[in-house]
Amino acid sequence: MHDRTTAPLSPADQDLSDRFDRLFGNGVDPDEADTFARGAQEAHARIVRNYLTHQGPTNWVHFTNTGIRTASEYLDRSSISEFLQYGNSRVTAAYYHAFTDGSGARLDASEHGYRITFPAGQLPQARRFWSVTSYLPKSVTLVPNGAEKYVVASYTPGLVTAPDGSVTVYMTPKRPEGVPAANWLPVPDGPFNVMLRVYGPEGSVADNTYVPPAVTPLD
Repeated sequence: MHDRTTAPLSPADQDLSDRFDRLFGNGVDPDEADTFARGAQEAHARIVRNYLTHQGPTNWVHFTNTGIRTASEYLDRSSISEFLQYGNSRVTAAYYHAFTDGSGARLDASEHGYRITFPAGQLPQARRFWSVTSYLPKSVTLVPNGAEKYVVASYTPGLVTAPDGSVTVYMTPKRPEGVPAANWLPVPDGPFNVMLRVYGPEGSVADNTYVPPAVTPLD
């Protein structure tokens, strides 16, 4: 802002620039810096809270306004960016994000694994594909695993459909005996979260009436 080639600032912009100088330049005002820090922390907490409370009836977080850039959507935009960088618009993809199981308990595979069972005829409708991925709890980071397997998707080779027409994704640190490798998604031996993506939404996904089945603990 102090570069000589910078265009003259409006009074409001100049005031804002002066405040930043006081916060981050020489002669920092301790009281103003503390107020700024507390405000930033409170704003971040609100961003996270807004995201986590956008839950549907089966506890999947879901936004219908991904990819929207209007100023009036600033809080949702910030919340979505916190957990879903570079999210596409609803025409391209729909996103469902679970941090808890169907009962509201936090996902934690240190005591038991989980499953998601899509009943016959209730797989998310997609022109392209659907996918399920798991992430470490404090970042949008795929779960490191010896099998180097990071997704179960409609395109996964050998994905098994049960005799009743359902498809189950098993989420455990180690593949359970008898579970097809294609249907297994590695998760950490501890907390995690899981995201369902639907690329090329159609049918109930496109009209925002689709409700993914709840994440369920394994017996």
